[in-house]
Amino acid sequence: IALLAGLWPSLAALAAALAVSALVVALAGGNPVLALRALAEGAFGSLDGLSEVGVKTCPLLLTGVAVALAFRAGIWNIGADGQLLLGAVAMAWLGTTMSATPTWLALPLALLASAVAGGLWAGVAAVLKLRRRVDEVISTIMLNFVAVGLLSYLVHGPLMEAAGTYPQSEAVGVAMRLPHLVEPFRIHAGLLVALAITAAAGILLFRTVVGYEMRAVGGNRQ
Repeated sequence: IALLAGLWPSLAALAAALAVSALVVALAGGNPVLALRALAEGAFGSLDGLSEVGVKTCPLLLTGVAVALAFRAGIWNIGADGQLLLGAVAMAWLGTTMSATPTWLALPLALLASAVAGGLWAGVAAVLKLRRRVDEVISTIMLNFVAVGLLSYLVHGPLMEAAGTYPQSEAVGVAMRLPHLVEPFRIHAGLLVALAITAAAGILLFRTVVGYEMRAVGGNRQ
């Protein structure tokens, strides 16, 4: 019963999203049943579909945790997109420059650097709030656009592939890629990392003094 009580808000949100999607399809003159069936079959109707769901779940989980921690502390972090992009930039840079470093060292360092890069990007909004009282809703939203602009500059400039054909970085070295969980599908160990971080965030919030303090601050109107 307790588990269902905790799940019902998520289930209600899912039902509402599906209902709105069905309404939009119907207003556009389509068949909502066929559309939702295609959605379900595309995501869960094959092993390849399930693999792709796992691939997409990884960044959504990580950015969701980033937002949830901030929200619990009463901070409106709307900048997860930009923070994710800065983490990706760090990985693209290190993943193409540390190919000679052993995987056991290079991959953890690159993942840590990516997390730090995303955290520092969020730190810009934190400094603005603490020093200049800039509302974090505005600053984190605006930083998303700055991150997109920075990424565009980098892939057209310093990080652009040597061939200069497309606005993209060189491919990350094979030794710097997270291993696939099941071959030949794309689902990779990043999903396990994301699940572990999600569990750790739950423990932090509800089983530690620091988590209690974060929730207390978030629940304080002042």
